[in-house]
Amino acid sequence: MSTNILSQSMDGLAVLSNMKILRGLNATQEEFWSHYAQNILSLCKSPALYIIESSSQKELKWIEKTKCGTVEIFQNSQLIEKFLSQNLEKIVQNGYSYEPLNFNVPNINTPFLLAFIIETDEDGLIVAFIVVDRSNMQQFNEILVRTQLVNDVYLSYKQRGVNITSEVNNQEEIFGVLELLNLIKDEKKFVLASMKLADELCVKFDCSRVSIGWKTNEYVNSVAISHLEKFDAKSSLIKKLQNIYEECSDQERVIAYPLTQEQNIVILAHEEYAKANSLSGIVSIPIVYEEKIYGVVTLEKEDVDFSEKEITLLKLAIMQLNVWLFDLYERDKWLGERIADGAKNTLISFFGSENSFAKFIGVVLSLLLFYSLFFEWDYKIEVSATLDTDNISYIQAPYDSFVKSVNYYPGDFVAKGETVIELDEEELLLKKLEMESDVIRYSREAEKARARSELADMNIAIAKVNQANAALKKVEYYLSHSKIKAPFDGFIVEGDKKELLSSPVSKGDMLLKIANANDIFIKFKLSEKFIDEINIHDQGELKLLSKPDTYYAIEVTNIIPLAQVDGANGNIFVLKAKSLQELESWWRPGMSGIAKINVGPRKIIWIITHSTMDFLRIYFWI
Repeated sequence: MSTNILSQSMDGLAVLSNMKILRGLNATQEEFWSHYAQNILSLCKSPALYIIESSSQKELKWIEKTKCGTVEIFQNSQLIEKFLSQNLEKIVQNGYSYEPLNFNVPNINTPFLLAFIIETDEDGLIVAFIVVDRSNMQQFNEILVRTQLVNDVYLSYKQRGVNITSEVNNQEEIFGVLELLNLIKDEKKFVLASMKLADELCVKFDCSRVSIGWKTNEYVNSVAISHLEKFDAKSSLIKKLQNIYEECSDQERVIAYPLTQEQNIVILAHEEYAKANSLSGIVSIPIVYEEKIYGVVTLEKEDVDFSEKEITLLKLAIMQLNVWLFDLYERDKWLGERIADGAKNTLISFFGSENSFAKFIGVVLSLLLFYSLFFEWDYKIEVSATLDTDNISYIQAPYDSFVKSVNYYPGDFVAKGETVIELDEEELLLKKLEMESDVIRYSREAEKARARSELADMNIAIAKVNQANAALKKVEYYLSHSKIKAPFDGFIVEGDKKELLSSPVSKGDMLLKIANANDIFIKFKLSEKFIDEINIHDQGELKLLSKPDTYYAIEVTNIIPLAQVDGANGNIFVLKAKSLQELESWWRPGMSGIAKINVGPRKIIWIITHSTMDFLRIYFWI
């Protein structure tokens, strides 16, 4: 048979026709694999296919057989190696296996890597890999079935002498089994659908009895028995059937009695049941959904046992129906049970091994939320702070003069009584001599007037003497203040020596400013939105920019009740505080820093959100 008869159209009928042709194709293996790969991609709606072969099952050395489609997906050799190392045993046992891909594939919502065995008459293994979409579970299960339907095409190609008519009959049997879904898919109730499924399986496979068990409360209980509408759940027959279900469910595999081949499985319940009911064959097939067993289908025959082909057909049929049965069972539950199961599955998923990092983050966030809702922290209000003092002396010029000398620079410490500035005295000394001469002159004139008994002139002279003495005292007062002294111990905080020296000054001009460093307090500028939180005697901590690694305990001593306007912060209130520790020797008025005032414990969630909530209340007027 030539390869040119293969249909180039890739619709469903053409693919089935091509697979039939490939079974008896008279061509090289290279040509066979090329056509096979293209048809598999179309049949399974996959963007890429990769087939590898090992010549021996004992020493697995994989070689590439063929590639097709978007082969870039399989360029990472570690992808296949890792998949085989984790799933090879499952592939050999079940005929297939699948895992999610951790990267995006164009046009596929939920990409999965699906591997299935390609049957061969040789000792080695042939494994095909395709990329499929698992977002639609029913479609995904149909693809699984399709891979099992075409996994023997290569074997038929190798054995070209097989009767074509027999192949057609086999295909008709397979498609007859798949028609079960169409016969029962219209049922809306789980129990009715299970009963109909049991009846149809019983007829199609010529069984004496078919029963279906479903897992509830961790045990598999009977839900349907062929040709029986009602049955006693406490009867001995049902209890023995439940033992069969449990035996199959616990071992998570198909159990056939008598064993069709040497298998390391337990069949005690099946054997006991078969002997008690004079049966020739029993097959139990698990109903699997997302790699979990939810039920078991058990088929019984009295006269003959089940053939390998029948068991394969039954596995395909149950594989096609498992998703539909699971969805129907879930939809048939009452609302409360569905909600409870949803919560349970969520918890199982949450505490499972998948997505462990995301779950860890979720747990941490949940614990933090719980902690913030029920625990408290000390709430501290942060304000800007400066060191200030009220004990400041403004040194002013006592009279009009020139600055003769300035003895200190800004920042220098001066002790009480030390001379800080000397004013020029020369002009005052001249005035003093002048005033002293006037006193002597007017005193003599008064004596002369007294001697001549000129009382009027004497009184005038005496008045001039008094006037001269008053002027003299004024000059002497100015001279006593020509040397300006510090009124207390402190630091020069204002006054430039270079500018003052030899400069003329008028009476009242400010010359220097001296601050007492031993009488320092802390001044805050508090935003008006926090004024209701702070009270006198509230304590806190201060950090100065000059030494940010040290905390200083402070206490609020005064709140000036009149708001002030600050250009950067809007309305503010000025607060005064004192240090609860001994003042540092290096503290100076004008130093700045940050203070945090403790106003008491608050809920952590309130501390985090109150600023936002206050803004929303003002903005939305709530």
